[in-house]
Amino acid sequence: VPGVDLVLHAAFALTYPYVIPLLLIDVDVSTLDVVIVALLAVVSLGGQLEQQLRDLDTDEHSGGTFSTRVGRRRATALLRASALATVLLAAVAQATGDVPPAMVPLALLYVPTLLHRLGWWRPDGRPAGLTWALVATALVYGAGLVMLAATTDWTPV
Repeated sequence: VPGVDLVLHAAFALTYPYVIPLLLIDVDVSTLDVVIVALLAVVSLGGQLEQQLRDLDTDEHSGGTFSTRVGRRRATALLRASALATVLLAAVAQATGDVPPAMVPLALLYVPTLLHRLGWWRPDGRPAGLTWALVATALVYGAGLVMLAATTDWTPV
């Protein structure tokens, strides 16, 4: 069934590692948690589409994916729609105050990927160096926030 691969990826790849600990420790789910899960699902969907588009020629010969069934044009349109949905969801969450200011720099690290998905998409993907630089920056920033919270009275929310 076309699209099941995308639904499963959106539901489990990035969202599952966030949702399961919330359920296991039985905490009250906040609006921020819902926003994060929604963003993770849309970002995961975009990532799966980007991978399928990159590998479209190979997948056409070795098996079917959503993108091989609907074609490059429609899959690219859905990739761009998922990128726009990410921007809109993040903007609304920020405007309504559901995202703490400390998380904004992390969101800004995603801008190169969004720009790539909105029109700078190349069949061979983003440069690996850019991806590694963004991941490293996010890890350093996240570690800094954890250290700040652990050593002071500061809280991110």
